[in-house]
Amino acid sequence: MEISTPPNWDVAINRAKAANVIVFEILRKYPYLMDLAKELRKAKEEVIRNFDYYIELTKKSVEGLGGRFYLAETPEEAREIVGKIVGNGKVIVMSKNNVATETELRPYLEKLGNEVWETDLGEFLVQIANEEPSHILAPALHMTKERIAQIIKEKLGIDVQPDPVAIAQKAREFLRDKFFRLMWALLGPMP
Repeated sequence: MEISTPPNWDVAINRAKAANVIVFEILRKYPYLMDLAKELRKAKEEVIRNFDYYIELTKKSVEGLGGRFYLAETPEEAREIVGKIVGNGKVIVMSKNNVATETELRPYLEKLGNEVWETDLGEFLVQIANEEPSHILAPALHMTKERIAQIIKEKLGIDVQPDPVAIAQKAREFLRDKFFRLMWALLGPMP
């Protein structure tokens, strides 16, 4: 199967690269940020080395707050646990959540008859375009503002100018209705 390049890929990537120059300027201006990144890396490595300990610590913390702790061994088991808790026929909003992405939770919940919406702007745009994310932190990096405006018109029937601020505002207005009708909000940390 041949994978085709999304429309305007080169335009979107070149715009993103031009904007990325600012990141390097910031890192030069504030070199302590690299030290913070190294500390974060050490903390992550500590958790990986002592994974069972941190799972138990999380379990105790969740249960100490009156919550229920679930530990799934496979993506299928994780989906089934959430599916049993959520049920069907619900309006669900999801924050950016790598575990939900890796377990393909949104499509599973949709198959159960739920209306599921991503609340992260990039994830939301990829969702309505029915595309795969192009980057873990910037899932809609491959989409130009012109194409996004076109997709919002085609998929949601909403007119919007090809302007990032206007696009964000229209997405916010669309999702606000979902928040007022929601029955579940799925949130999760990004590892």
